[in-house]
Amino acid sequence: MADAVERAVQTWIVTQREEETKFIAQEIESASTSLLTLVKYLGEYLTSEDGEKRVKGIGLLVDVIVRLPDSSFNKNSTTVISTFFNNKLDSVDEIVPALKGILRLVLMPTYTSSNCKDTIKELVKINMRAHVQATRHMVFRILDSLLTRYRSILQELGPEFIKGYISLAEGEKDPRNLLIAFALDRVLLLEFDVKDFAEQFYDITFCYFPITFKAPVNDPYGVTGPDLVSALKQCLCASPILGPLGMPLFVEKLNAGTPPTKIDTLDTIAACLPVYGKAVCETFDEQLWTSLKVEIFQPVDSGVQAQAVNVTKILVQTCSTSEETGELEEITSRILRTTIEILKETDKGRSQSALKVLVALIGSSMNVAERTWEALIPQLIASYDNAQDTSTRVGALEAFSTILQNPHVSDAEKKSSINSIIGHKDAILSRCTSSLQVAATMESSLHALSSLIRLRICSKEELSYIVHNLTGALISATTAGDDMTLEILKALSVVAEYSPDLVQESTLPALFALLPEKAQEENDEKARAECVHALMCLENLCLPSDLFSRLCIHFLTKVEILVESLVKVSSDGTPSQMDRSIAYSHALLRTISVVLDKKREKDHVDIPKYIERFVPRLYFLFFNNALGFQEGRPDLGETILVTDIAEIISTVVGCLDRERQESWINTAFEAYFRGKPGLIAFSHTSVPDTNVFSPIEVGPNAAESGRLTNGHRPPRQ
Repeated sequence: MADAVERAVQTWIVTQREEETKFIAQEIESASTSLLTLVKYLGEYLTSEDGEKRVKGIGLLVDVIVRLPDSSFNKNSTTVISTFFNNKLDSVDEIVPALKGILRLVLMPTYTSSNCKDTIKELVKINMRAHVQATRHMVFRILDSLLTRYRSILQELGPEFIKGYISLAEGEKDPRNLLIAFALDRVLLLEFDVKDFAEQFYDITFCYFPITFKAPVNDPYGVTGPDLVSALKQCLCASPILGPLGMPLFVEKLNAGTPPTKIDTLDTIAACLPVYGKAVCETFDEQLWTSLKVEIFQPVDSGVQAQAVNVTKILVQTCSTSEETGELEEITSRILRTTIEILKETDKGRSQSALKVLVALIGSSMNVAERTWEALIPQLIASYDNAQDTSTRVGALEAFSTILQNPHVSDAEKKSSINSIIGHKDAILSRCTSSLQVAATMESSLHALSSLIRLRICSKEELSYIVHNLTGALISATTAGDDMTLEILKALSVVAEYSPDLVQESTLPALFALLPEKAQEENDEKARAECVHALMCLENLCLPSDLFSRLCIHFLTKVEILVESLVKVSSDGTPSQMDRSIAYSHALLRTISVVLDKKREKDHVDIPKYIERFVPRLYFLFFNNALGFQEGRPDLGETILVTDIAEIISTVVGCLDRERQESWINTAFEAYFRGKPGLIAFSHTSVPDTNVFSPIEVGPNAAESGRLTNGHRPPRQ
């Protein structure tokens, strides 16, 4: 076999065929020969004075090593081969196969920390500018592997390794290599002692900022501009040592860049400020705020403005002390004063921009939020009271709404940050409720009231006062056909989340009062419109459990009364009167069905309870009708009401768990097939057992027993 391996070596030198490489690797893997034997056969090529021969010899050795499994190596062979490859890194001709071999060796378990040190010492001597991208890429990949597996060893090398790495990374321009280099930079900045190399790291990182790279169409390498931007940002925010040198460049790019460059710059600043720390921020806060003001109050791009507001928030957070109480930092006070002054201006655009900054300040910390409220609320109240036009009042109310919606404010665990709100609660509440009476300010006052309610700082009496005013506005809007109805309902729904009893006691009776006891005449347009609007309001309002329960009881009672009245209507009145009563009943049942569907979509847990009393009352309407045979009573099975009730029952049953569904199905079976309708149909009384109730049975005698057949009651004889 040794002769065969030697012949394969000779053949490969001439042909470079893959078959010989595979054969040699298989022989070594099966222990028919060894790596040392292969080196022996390659001896004249590995040591030849002819550079071309040496490259061929190293190339075959590397190709075989790459194919061999880790088990084919031991520490001794790994060290020998590693040393051999290390010694070839200074050769322009042999560096490529040598790097390829090292790239395989560093991943082996037999590669030791001593091998790592030896490789690094030779690797950092490479003149990267003298080599093409593919060669440099292998160098970065080797560094990445060594840094991943032997980080502590490289840390021991200290400045020697850092200097060498910087020399390798300097001047790199290829996107594929930069992705790896940025990742390496970040690790070194985070985990190595590089405080003496701040300028060097600034040079090899900030020189790329901002990245404007765009991958060519159909780029086979898959490196994109966003990939590079993200990798560089993670690098720039890795260590505070970059702050003193990096902040001036950020400010420069922010002042002179295009909108995409500004967004990239602001996004990077937002990531860097918390890392650079308070000392660096205070050094550059005035310069940064000056630039931010331009982007916020004189915006040319909404995306840039949003990022600038976010950076302002982070700047305040970074400069603030860790204490939750105390005086504000100078930069925070300056930002607050500037913003409050701009808020007083008549320019609505700048006022809205100021409001965004104030929201950011409130969300920065509890201490800043408290101080912001102290300055802001009196200003908004004064602005509302002294307004010469409606638009100013609307602006003040919208400002209240916007800042009250801030998540930092609404956090129940941080109520200490809203003491100023509590102190001015009565003033805010009175202005919001009074604004409900004016059409121009109604919408903004509703938004402000909803935000105030969500803070859960209103007493029961105050909430009752709010509901009273909202209900009055709702009834007025309903009867007037005003388009503010939905906004009022949204505000009432917010109250219902926390105090459904107040809505149940005040709003529902007012809406129920708009519903007639019997179907209205077709020519009574006003009453019909009130009825339609009331049903729409109830449909949107009655999702909470208590309100829905009240709705079901009230509506089903109305339907039962209407069905009982159908006897008189059908015998003494005209067909149109009966049709109106059926239509009115349909509207009531349809409202219940729609609310049920909404509750099911929101996974409300109270739906299954309606199988106990509500569903039986629905069955009772039809079964009592089908089995009663009162003279003149119309057949409900021939009306749309059967579809309405079927949909309601289907929704309720569909929300039962499996065990309760099985129980209900068994009970329904007894009712339909065993003549026991009273098991599922009862109200104030129950339908008695009867053998004439067999609605599923078909046959020649079906018409003789008062059955329900195919949804229809048989004709009377």
